[in-house]
Amino acid sequence: MIEKPAPDWDPRFDSVLENQISAYDDMRRRCPLAYSTYLNCSLFKHQDVMRALRDHETFSNSMSSHPSVPSGMDRSQHTLYRRISANAVYPVSGFATLPLWIQRHSVPPHDTRQMGQSSW
Repeated sequence: MIEKPAPDWDPRFDSVLENQISAYDDMRRRCPLAYSTYLNCSLFKHQDVMRALRDHETFSNSMSSHPSVPSGMDRSQHTLYRRISANAVYPVSGFATLPLWIQRHSVPPHDTRQMGQSSW
C-alpha cells in the first residue's frame, strides 16, 4: 500500500483563514507544491498552475475511480459530459430565452402590505 505524505499545511487552520494572502505568500516561499489531507495537492506559484492547466498529459483533475461531475474530470471526460448534458438541460436555442424564463418563473419577495398584513 502507498503511504500518503505528511501534510505540508492545513487550509482550514485559523491562521490561514484569518489571513489567506499572508498564508499563501508563505506557502509560495516555503512549499510551492503542498500536500494537505483536506485538498490533496495545492500549487501556489502562477507558473506551476499554468503548467498544470496546459499539460493534460502530466496533470489530472481525476480524484478517484468515482468521478465527481464535472470538476473531478479530465478534459476528455469533461468535454464528453458537457456534450451529452448541455443539450439535455438547455437546448442551444434556449440560451437566448433563459433570462426571460428566469424573470417569468422567479418568485418575488412577499409584500405583506399587498396581503393586508401590514403593520404600518
